[in-house]
Amino acid sequence: MIYSNTIFQEMADKGTISMTAKQGSYLVGCLNLLGAIIAPIPVVMFPRKFLLFWGQLAMAISLILVAVCYNLG
Repeated sequence: MIYSNTIFQEMADKGTISMTAKQGSYLVGCLNLLGAIIAPIPVVMFPRKFLLFWGQLAMAISLILVAVCYNLG
């Protein structure tokens, strides 16, 4: 949230997005709020070790995919 306004402004200056920096920051804030509201639900349904393991694995896979896509262009 701290740098989202700057990031969205730079993207708007380059023409890669069609929204303003303020709209982008509002979008990030709303999605963060939605995530904070939904996050307690899996904690009640699953054990914490299960969530920690699969969450870390999902983040690792996501970062590997980002690196592969970045290298492929």
